[in-house]
This record gives sequence, C-alpha cells and structure tokens, in this order.
Amino acid sequence: MYPSMGNHERSGGTRYFYFDVPEGGGNYGEQWYSLNYSNAHLIFIDTNVDITPGSEQYDWLVNDLQSPAARDAEWVFVCQHHPGYNSWESYSDVLNYLVPLYEQYDVDVSLAGHLHFYERSYKHDVHYIVCGNAGGELYYPRFRNFYTQYTQSGHSFVTVNIDGYTAEIQGWLYNDEGIFEPFDPVVINHVPDCVTSSMHVDCIVCRTVSDPGQKEEYGRVKVSIFDNCGNPVSEARVKGTLTGDFNGQFVAKTDITGVATITTTTQVEAPSYTFCVDDVEYRALNYKESDNIETCDSY
Repeated sequence: MYPSMGNHERSGGTRYFYFDVPEGGGNYGEQWYSLNYSNAHLIFIDTNVDITPGSEQYDWLVNDLQSPAARDAEWVFVCQHHPGYNSWESYSDVLNYLVPLYEQYDVDVSLAGHLHFYERSYKHDVHYIVCGNAGGELYYPRFRNFYTQYTQSGHSFVTVNIDGYTAEIQGWLYNDEGIFEPFDPVVINHVPDCVTSSMHVDCIVCRTVSDPGQKEEYGRVKVSIFDNCGNPVSEARVKGTLTGDFNGQFVAKTDITGVATITTTTQVEAPSYTFCVDDVEYRALNYKESDNIETCDSY
C-alpha cells in the first residue's frame, strides 16, 4: 500500500511510521516519491506544501516526469490529495502548476481525494479522478465544472486494472443493501502504431571501387538495418563474413541512418566476393534473418 499525504495528516508522523515507501524527497525522503509497477509509473506527491515552480517538490516532479522510468512506462499515474478539475472548489496551484505538467509529459490519470464525492473530468487526454468519499460525511457538487464527465455522491471507491495497452477504471458504489455495485466504467486504450520488437536487414549493397594510384580494388559493403516498425537502428553491431576474393569476418556499427559500412582491400583485379550477415546486436531487440536477403551480388 502506497499513500499520498492528505491535509489531516499534518506533519505525517504516523504515516511515516506505518508505511514503507521508496526514497523520494521531502521529509525523511518519503513525502513525495515514485515507483514502477509492471508497465505503469506511479507518482505520489504532497499538495499540502509548496508546488510552485522552483520549489523542491516541483523540481523533483519535473525530473521524475522526464526520467526514463516515466518516459519508458506505458502508463503514468499521479496520486495527490487536492484535485485539479472538480465541481467544488478551485485549487489554483494545482491548476496553474501541476495540470500543465500533466499535459506536457503525457500523464494518463490524476487520482485525488479531499472532496467527499466522486467525480471524473477529462481534458487534453488527461483523466482527473476525485474519489474522497470512501467514508465520512458526504459532499455534493456545488457546480458543474466545464470538463466533468460524471459525478456520484454516495460512498464509493475506485479500482484501476491494467492489461498491457488497456486500462480499466471502475467505480464501486456502496448501495442501500450493503453491496458494492459498479458504476462509471472507463476504458482507456493506448493503441501504438507499431511495437518495436525486432530488427532485420533491409538491404545489402556491395561495390568495388578501383584506385588507379594504388592499383588496388576496394571492396565496400553497406548494410541497412531497420526495426520491424520501419525505423533505422543506429549503433547496432553488424557481424558479417566475406567469402571469395575478399575473405574474413568483420564487425561494423550502424550510423544514424541505420547503415553499417564494411571496407576491405585486395590486389586482385575485378574481384568477386560474397557478403553474408551473421548477426546483428542491439540492446534487447532480436535479429531476424531476412529470407530474401542472404547474399549480395558480385562485382
């Protein structure tokens, strides 16, 4: 269980005693923090203290949103006490300083409490969930904010289920029969154009270039490496073998265009050779041999 500091916790003494959270910032390094769970990045902040630009917490939040842990995650959630968009009261610091960060850094959901009712708002691809009505005296919305999608004033709580590129947000209302019944289901889909998982040889070009001054023939092989989404793969290590008048095994790295160039020399005039790619290495991507590209033409 990972908490976000509320206004009734004040100094948060018991909160620090009972909960063990990852190292972050603020009091004891635990007042605000983040963690990754599966393909989701979860951020917990304290809106009871300074969140203006230049403050310790604001700078920490920006750095966290820019971190690989957040940028490489499929889902980003921010948990805070005071809400952004809601139909009760305007929390100007949240709206002026946090909401722009959520929009800039592709936060998916802002989860908040404080107000004793349920409300879901939506703006610029960010879902704002308020659910502070699990217990205690209930509130009723004072007005309807421009971005609201749904409100509920009964006792309830919210669950979030993530399955790969799909997140399901579900409200659960405590009814008069003492049973929690579902309400306001929301499904968020991330549909990627392509998921990079492998790479392949796109083409092999072989040429020999005569240098009359040295009376040598230069064998030059260019190999283009692309991932399965069609993007060039730079900094990949291409391992290959030359046979024929040029012989040997060679290793070269691809440039920013995904091209690796292998050059060798021989004294043979009009040499004939064949180049085969043995393997390509790049991080976690798997190399898949191209069935239609195994050897290159001879020149």
